[in-house]
Amino acid sequence: MSKFETILLGIPSGIVSAFIVWITMRTWASTFTPWIRKQIYKGVEVQGQWTAVVMKDGDRNDIVDIENAVETITYVLNIDNQYGHVVTGWFSQDHKCAETESHGRFNFRGQIMDGVLMLSLTPSLKSKSTFGTLLMYVVSAGSRLEGKFTYKGAKTNQINSIDIVLDKRV
Repeated sequence: MSKFETILLGIPSGIVSAFIVWITMRTWASTFTPWIRKQIYKGVEVQGQWTAVVMKDGDRNDIVDIENAVETITYVLNIDNQYGHVVTGWFSQDHKCAETESHGRFNFRGQIMDGVLMLSLTPSLKSKSTFGTLLMYVVSAGSRLEGKFTYKGAKTNQINSIDIVLDKRV
């Protein structure tokens, strides 16, 4: 076989074999690894939607009566997928008061270990300059998450941290 024939056969066979390896790795990572993690994992299942609505009066005190609320903040944590201890999904924060309304949405990838949910939040819109973390305990027999929401404000550029309690939506 000449050098030209070797090159002519070697390049396509190299491309085909690289494609087969890539397909195999992609299938393994997207199908078999999540299935194996789900079979091995023995911890708390947190997949689903978690919500909280915080209402405040004119003095910015927390209240429970919506008629007296001047300001409302709605938090939604949606855990789309849980593969063993790895979780992915989105988190949103809607703020409404008499003068303004704002909406923030984050994508996350995180993990749950020993009943603690750890999420790293990145903005769903690349034009936003904010990010955050959620560090929460699973409590109340798996029906509530309690912890901290820490974030960098997009407008203020200051780091804020608040206590947050999310209940599982049925």
